[in-house]
Amino acid sequence: MNASESSLSATLVLASGSPRRMELLRNLGIVPFRFPTDIDETPQPGESSAALVERLARGKAEAGWLARNQLEIDPDELVVVLAADTVVDIHGETLGKPDSAADAKKMLLKLSGADHKVFTGTAVKVGDDLFSTVTQTTVRFRSLEPEDISWYVATEEPMDKAGAYGIQGKGSIFVEGIIGSYDNVVGLPVVSVDRLLRQAGLSIPQLASAIGDQLVPPVGLVDLSPTPDVPVSLDLIAPVANDGEATSEVAAP
Repeated sequence: MNASESSLSATLVLASGSPRRMELLRNLGIVPFRFPTDIDETPQPGESSAALVERLARGKAEAGWLARNQLEIDPDELVVVLAADTVVDIHGETLGKPDSAADAKKMLLKLSGADHKVFTGTAVKVGDDLFSTVTQTTVRFRSLEPEDISWYVATEEPMDKAGAYGIQGKGSIFVEGIIGSYDNVVGLPVVSVDRLLRQAGLSIPQLASAIGDQLVPPVGLVDLSPTPDVPVSLDLIAPVANDGEATSEVAAP
């Protein structure tokens, strides 16, 4: 199907359960199907934060593509799968989501009064094509008092956030400034998404126009955990370097 045709009919599948990523897309006029993909997110030995998020984003996009038939999508529509993964990096240490309140407090103590980096790997899968990129933002935290951390952890906001904070929520009171994309810190750098779509011959404006009000996503999330008959091998979808598929967008330090 020619993506440039005015009659383009497309469905965007967001391979993520993140309400924040969904909201960023809705703000662009795109209402995707949303569902989480379940893959092993364990970092490989010596793997950098940037390499980790790109590998996971690509893995989630592949898993979403394999499971897309679980959704009621018109077979004549162009299906686009979007996936992302975000981590916080402080002095080379990768911080994902905290396992507990105590873990969240430890993370916030590490971030207190320091600059850290937020890396988001983003991947777009269209047919046989898989495009990915990594976006970096530098975030500066003010010094946190023990009562600040205790209050914030008690709100439970940190518990599903990489690095144990949400810049778009109560955690914003800790952020003195950023260098780079704000949306990247939220979890989905929309400029990067648009650039990946353009590599696939699409764009955010095209998808917003193509999808419009045609798509009514399911009310609940669809569990797309890999099944024995549909294996997902991350070894087959490692990040590609310098071949035109994978790009890197890194903000100035």
